[in-house]
Order: sequence, then structure tokens, then C-alpha cells
Amino acid sequence: MAARDSVVEYPARTLPILSVNYRAPAWSATDTMAVALEVLGRAAFGSNSDLYRELVIRDRSVQYLSAGFGLARDPALVDLTTMVNDPAAVDAVEARILEEVERFRGELVNPEVLADTKSNMKYGFLMGLENAQDIAFSLIGFVINTGGIEAVETYYDTLDGVTAEHLRQAARQYLVPEHRTTVTMIQAEG
Repeated sequence: MAARDSVVEYPARTLPILSVNYRAPAWSATDTMAVALEVLGRAAFGSNSDLYRELVIRDRSVQYLSAGFGLARDPALVDLTTMVNDPAAVDAVEARILEEVERFRGELVNPEVLADTKSNMKYGFLMGLENAQDIAFSLIGFVINTGGIEAVETYYDTLDGVTAEHLRQAARQYLVPEHRTTVTMIQAEG
């Protein structure tokens, strides 16, 4: 199976929206590769990543860069979605995203970036446990994916064991061209 690309014309005014998607595994608190894929999404494409700083902050070539690497009960997709400021730059932005995917398929994540990302994931969860409503929202993903909250501790134990090599293996296993579907939404002519 080869990578798939599609252009959707939207009948209203919009800047181009580019979504690069990859098949992902089902969520599992004990699957190191699945948890590593979530960490990779944040480290490589999240709001503290080099790519985010380049495209959103420095070059301002996109409105946002969203890395949807949260997993679901059933195999689904992880996605990199952005709104491109200049319709003529869509191909260049897509090429830059794919270049970054390839970078992480080949290189190890900086150990400091990995440690900071894992810490942010863990302590961000804990900071979300301040009141009953926050607790409910923090636990909803665990309940949806497993039917209970028992997996919380297991998940964070698995997260603690994730290494830079695990992130590279996850990129090599899941962020592969033959599992990629790219959709570009553009404003319809006329």
C-alpha cells in the first residue's frame, strides 16, 4: 500500500488546511511502542518542538501546528494538522513536515527534550487533579479506553520506561509512508 493524498475543495473562505495522518495502534497502558508514539508526538511536533517554533513562531508560515497523537481504544490515526497562511506554500509546508517525520525515524530525540516531555506529561496530569471536575476530565481517557481507572499507574510506569530509542522505533514502525494519508482542504474556486 502506498501513501495516499487527497485534495478537498471547501465551498467557503478558508486558508488551506493540511492534515498528515498515519495509522496508529490501539491504546494500551502496557504497550511501550504505543506510549512512545504519544511521547514522540509531543516531543517532535508539539508546541515546544523545533518544527513548531520554525513554522508557527519564527516563519509564521502556518496559523497553528496540531499534533494529535493521543491514542484510542481501537486502532485509529495520529495526525499532524495545520492551517497554511499562503496557499502557494502548502507543498513546502507538507515537505517540511515529512522531512521532520523522516528526521525522527533516523535520529534519536535529544535526552533533555525526552526528559522534559515525559515530565510535562506526568506532572501535567497530576496538576489536572485539583478538583472533582478536573479529576473527571483527567481520567476520562483511561475510562474510555479501558473501562476503569486501574490503568493510570501502569500507563505512567510505562511512560517512565520510554527511551529515545523507543521513540525512534515507534517512528519507524508507525510513521511510514505506506501508512500515510494526507488531506489538503482548500477554498473552492468561484
